[in-house]
Amino acid sequence: MKISKYIILLGFMLIFNACGGGGSGSSQGNVEPENIVFYESENRDIDIMWKKNAKSYRALAIEDDSGYIKIFDSKESSSFKIVCRPVNPKDDIVTYSYTVYQNNNIVEVGNFDIHRSKGAYEFVMGSGSSFAKAKFISIGEKISANGLDINIKYGQYKLLDKHRSFAQYHGYFLLHENNKAKGIEFVNGKTRGEFSPIWKYSRNDKIFTLDNRVNNGGYGEGRVYGNGNNVNVKGKWSNGSRLDAKFEYINDSRTFTYDKTKNNKKVFYDNRENESMLFGY
Repeated sequence: MKISKYIILLGFMLIFNACGGGGSGSSQGNVEPENIVFYESENRDIDIMWKKNAKSYRALAIEDDSGYIKIFDSKESSSFKIVCRPVNPKDDIVTYSYTVYQNNNIVEVGNFDIHRSKGAYEFVMGSGSSFAKAKFISIGEKISANGLDINIKYGQYKLLDKHRSFAQYHGYFLLHENNKAKGIEFVNGKTRGEFSPIWKYSRNDKIFTLDNRVNNGGYGEGRVYGNGNNVNVKGKWSNGSRLDAKFEYINDSRTFTYDKTKNNKKVFYDNRENESMLFGY
């Protein structure tokens, strides 16, 4: 599988093959994609994982100007994992090497190119009786020269600190439109109550910001990796300490409805040694 003007056909034994060209970007199928997960690791590797049920012909594709570049399989049930690794992440044309695993066995290796000037490439899933007749529908995932296109959704998140236990620190945040947010943090079972920080996300640069300075609190900024349901942020807080946190998506509520019954009653700190960074005192 190589994203380029000229596509090389690769044949493999048994039920798994990769090829290029063909297909129509406008055709739509009626079989919903299922059991597929995209995840970008901290080192920028992109894992694509899915379990295919033996319902019909399935295909995973990356959209290109000249058509579709496809990884596909036949009608048998299988589990697949594709690891895409950027070889030269700072160049204008980023080459990804990839390895395809079927049921934990390597079945294909290759590479494809992503051009910074062309934006993001969209993934689709196909279903049909043959490769040529496969109908494709978007699965809402894209890849660019900056890696997986991670979308931070509006709604509620649970915030975890990777260097502290849940009992030592956790928080809940509601991310609204227009950079508005609500938040509450629990440090050693105690909290100062709800507050209203500002949040920002640069999707192209993959930089997330959470800013409570308007309430005389702290400020954090870092690079995003993971996926839309598990948003990892690695960077720094305004006091110089490391920011290494994960926002776990809860739901798309527009109301701040974190489960208060699972936390201690709201009380003020008697000492300030272990307070959270966003409070900033």
